[in-house]
Amino acid sequence: MKKKKTCLAALLFLCLLFVMPGGKALAAKPKITAVSPIYQTSTKVTVKATAGYTMKVSLAGKTYKARTAKNGVYTFKIKKAAVGKTAVFRLYNSKNRAVARKTVVVKGKYAFKVTKYDSLSGIVSGTGTAGKKVKVTIGGRSYTTKVTARGTWKLKVALKSSKTAKISQQISGTSYTWPKNATLTRSKFNSALIKKGKTYYSEGYYDKKASWAGFKVNEILGNKMYFSYTISYNGQVKSGNGIGVIKGSNKMVFTYMTGQVYGTFTWKNSGTIQVVGTDKLITHSTRNEILTVR
Repeated sequence: MKKKKTCLAALLFLCLLFVMPGGKALAAKPKITAVSPIYQTSTKVTVKATAGYTMKVSLAGKTYKARTAKNGVYTFKIKKAAVGKTAVFRLYNSKNRAVARKTVVVKGKYAFKVTKYDSLSGIVSGTGTAGKKVKVTIGGRSYTTKVTARGTWKLKVALKSSKTAKISQQISGTSYTWPKNATLTRSKFNSALIKKGKTYYSEGYYDKKASWAGFKVNEILGNKMYFSYTISYNGQVKSGNGIGVIKGSNKMVFTYMTGQVYGTFTWKNSGTIQVVGTDKLITHSTRNEILTVR
């Protein structure tokens, strides 16, 4: 008899756990199951969630309300938002209480193309649709990568001279777009002369004097060299970025403000640069200095 009572109690507990008063089963917990990708060009979003609720989304300082069909598909009309912004979807019950939540980050969707090839790093980069794979084929060798959430991609490739690359973007699975041709221009500058990531300094920097200059190469794109600099003169320190024109395998010329600052940078070796020029803005003098990496 005691055993029967125990079984009945257990059965009653299960009934209470799974059945609502009146014989109705407890409803499943409401949830948001899927959200269509949101790009910086998107003006419409489709969401799959539990039917019969109200859904709202907050994005870039604005809140939008959706209507739902019986099949649980919610649709929103939204304004375009910048890449990286976060959309927060919330499902509300009849008491206006949020019962489910899901966040989605706005992704980049740009024209698929190669934007640049850096001879210094050997990196080719471009734009495309976030999440898609990109294939770059050069001289029979293929390289692959995936487009980031921001809509950009990059690959390190082996390139000894200017080459035509065939690039394609994934459509779905193993299907790719028809390859586009892109010329990757390798600079005539001998990038082996540059200590990558290092800053070259004048003697004053090492001797801890008030006047010194620092110079660092960031990229080499075609016949242009992109660099950053720092100049300390009589206690004043100025920093900035510049673009120089490559004139040979070891030479770059930089002109700023119609000759107010002019300099020829000649690499003697990988650790030494000779700079000859005129500075009418900061030091107001003609310079002939050696910059080194130690």
